Amino acid sequence: VYTEESLKRHFINVFNLADGISFDELINELLKLEDRHIIILENLHNMFLRAIDGFNVLEKFLFMMSKLQNKYFWLITSGIYGWEYLDKVLHISDYFHHIIDLTSLDDKAIRELIETRHKASGYGLNFIPSTKFERNRAYRKLKTDAEKQTFLSEYFFKTLAENSNGN
Repeated sequence: VYTEESLKRHFINVFNLADGISFDELINELLKLEDRHIIILENLHNMFLRAIDGFNVLEKFLFMMSKLQNKYFWLITSGIYGWEYLDKVLHISDYFHHIIDLTSLDDKAIRELIETRHKASGYGLNFIPSTKFERNRAYRKLKTDAEKQTFLSEYFFKTLAENSNGN
């Protein structure tokens, strides 16, 4: 989303509003809705362009968010470097009541987050060993499937934490 029209279009589609309304009319229509809503927007840092007037849509979105804050709960994610840039340029943190910094999570925290979200899906989690584990002495010594799954999951989450730098 990098134009005002595409931002409007998203909200019009999600909330089944009439086409052809202005941005201010969109805000008024959203305020008229009876129910409270939770709006989740991922990767806020992708809402600006590195060009002249590249912050226009992001500023419109922040304006809309501040107008609707009493009726809508906003959950926004952003990359750490994009957030730091936007905070220096636009003081974006002023628009939020709570900011949770998820940098430098260890493998246990990453594991807990992923497993919690995965359990909500209702599916089981099963690790399939790559061919390199067939040569791994510690893995070959394991007798039960449960021991092998524990070994593979520990390896997976440790490797994930190392490669993601805790993000």
